[in-house]
Amino acid sequence: MNTIMDEPKKPVSQSASAPQAAQKPEELHKDINQILAGDSGLDKDITKPKKSRTGFRIAIGAVLGLVAVIVIGIAVVAVGIYRFNWHDQFSKSIATTLHLPVALIGMEPVSYSMYQTDLATLNFFYDAQAKSDTTGASAKPTDTYLEKSVISRLIREKFVADAAATNKLTVNQTEIDSEFEAIVQQAGSVDEVTKALDQLYNWDAATFKRKVLEPYLYRTKLQEYIATDATINAEAKKKAEDVLALINKGDKTFEDIAKENSEDTTASSGGDLGFFGAGEMVAPFEEATKILKVGEVSGLVQTQYGYHIIKLIDHTDATADKAEQWHAEHILIKSKDLDEWINQQLGEKGVKILLAGMQWKKDCGLVLATKETCDNNEILTASSADTIEDTNIDADTNVNADTNANTNAADANTNSADTSN
Repeated sequence: MNTIMDEPKKPVSQSASAPQAAQKPEELHKDINQILAGDSGLDKDITKPKKSRTGFRIAIGAVLGLVAVIVIGIAVVAVGIYRFNWHDQFSKSIATTLHLPVALIGMEPVSYSMYQTDLATLNFFYDAQAKSDTTGASAKPTDTYLEKSVISRLIREKFVADAAATNKLTVNQTEIDSEFEAIVQQAGSVDEVTKALDQLYNWDAATFKRKVLEPYLYRTKLQEYIATDATINAEAKKKAEDVLALINKGDKTFEDIAKENSEDTTASSGGDLGFFGAGEMVAPFEEATKILKVGEVSGLVQTQYGYHIIKLIDHTDATADKAEQWHAEHILIKSKDLDEWINQQLGEKGVKILLAGMQWKKDCGLVLATKETCDNNEILTASSADTIEDTNIDADTNVNADTNANTNAADANTNSADTSN
């Protein structure tokens, strides 16, 4: 009698529900390779994942296509801006959004957006001038002249700001406000100044401070730094020492040596400064003069203007009616000029103008048309020079906001004497 245990085992049928035999190693490797290659083989039997995968690929393709269109569009606008000098609002918006440069100092960008803003300001100024000028005498400079002037100024401002930061020179809000207050005092009131700014530049006081007074103060501080730097002014110091040696030798008078060597405007009169009182000269010059005896010559005295050699001619004590005074002659060997130093540094760094038809001319530190030279260009023509040199905010208030490409200074009461405050 057969028992269950004695029944012969039946082969298991290969039904759909039965587990499949284990894959051979080479088959497993084949499947993995298919997955890595992006083809698992599942979509041959399962239709829904295939549809989802196809939709995903279409979406990715659409996004990539849109990106390509945007990139091509931006490229077209950039070509229009740089090659054809487009000025439409859309192009300006793209340039602002992408922070496109109008020029490069080495690899440092000069803002195209700022260029457009300042160009609009100058156009506003000249249009405002034309409206108030019934004689037609205030001719507006050409567009290319304004464009070259604005870019030239922005390049120099950018370099000055960077150089000031490198040498740890700062300008604080108190200094800016103090400079503005000096202008207000001369103009008569804040209302006078703000009215003039609005009418002629479409600026408020804050914009004027940021775009004119702050760059002016940075420039002033950098000038003082450059003028007193021993390395930068080694050549000037050597020349001053040679002049002092001539004086000590005694073969010529102080006056004759001053006429031959001084770089001050008083050279023609033998360096004669006339009488002056306390506070009329820069501090180092005044302090050196006070300790001299009549007829005595100083050693080298360094100020922000250069190296001075001073001879005391006379001295009068203070009286009830008159303050103490000194009469002196001097010889000045100027320190490195700031603009000269800036041009030299920019020449070494390299400046690239990105707008077609314009180049940076390092010999004169200006942006000019490609065919123009430092000796023959639009900026030097009499008609253009006459119209750009003086852009006063208001002649009645004597508030000056100079937008000339070479200076960009706003100084209510600039004294041109080399040794005075």
